[in-house]
Amino acid sequence: MNTIVVQGAVTRGVTAHVLRVLTALNPDNLVLLSTWADTDDELLAEAAEVADEVVISTPPSNAGVQNRNRQIVSTRAGIDRAIELGARTILKTRTDLAILGESVFEQAERWLQNFDSSRARRLGLQNRLIVPSSYTRKYLLYHPSDLAMLGAAEDMARYWSAPLDPRSGELLAVASPESAMAAVNLAGHPTESYLGLEFCRTLGRPVAGTLVDSWAFYRDLFAVVDNDWFDLLWFKNLSIPDAARRTGVRQMVTSAFWQRLFASDPLIERDLLEINPSQVALGALAGAA
Repeated sequence: MNTIVVQGAVTRGVTAHVLRVLTALNPDNLVLLSTWADTDDELLAEAAEVADEVVISTPPSNAGVQNRNRQIVSTRAGIDRAIELGARTILKTRTDLAILGESVFEQAERWLQNFDSSRARRLGLQNRLIVPSSYTRKYLLYHPSDLAMLGAAEDMARYWSAPLDPRSGELLAVASPESAMAAVNLAGHPTESYLGLEFCRTLGRPVAGTLVDSWAFYRDLFAVVDNDWFDLLWFKNLSIPDAARRTGVRQMVTSAFWQRLFASDPLIERDLLEINPSQVALGALAGAA
């Protein structure tokens, strides 16, 4: 069985619509909403009429920087329930993000057949995790997208097994303005880097803390696809900021670039010369998450 886990707070006028779209496009797959016990009763009832099942969690006392702890709790609760119900493959998305692509699970199975997964399997995974280009950052270390993610149920559970972060506060308050970008990433900021680093720790994968190693992380454990592969409709940001950016620290890993990584294209050495993230100041991170 394939299951879609829709994670996060229920948004009026958005979440129920997201659920309707997903259930209409995926009639043979289970659609779970994983949200919070303090959700407005009316909104929860509206969403529950559409979703196949609703998973309710108590919000963590510390939401964490960028609400990362809330994201971990609700995502993990949805994945755990999906596995209890027999899910083999899980697609994780958000309560404000619709995935309009049809037959995404079948498409994923065909797509992954094109790429060797032996490195992922050596670390205990069944296969690669598929993520969209936005916000898989090219020059922020260990920063795969968490907008959407698709993979084997057990692999998804391992990715989202990250411990809750005891820190709180704003993203840019976690280090001094003089801190290098790489140091900020290795300290677990933004949230995507926190999750990526914890995934490495879960798998026992050493972290070199270099751009080359971050790209190897993407190459070995993920399959990066362009946003149109999922056909993303993000109600929060319809244009999906930075999606077309081709220069600077905020640019994305495109599917074409990822496939060059996979093929060990020598042109990657040229890309390494474009920027040295260890020399990028923390201020460049503003708005990058």
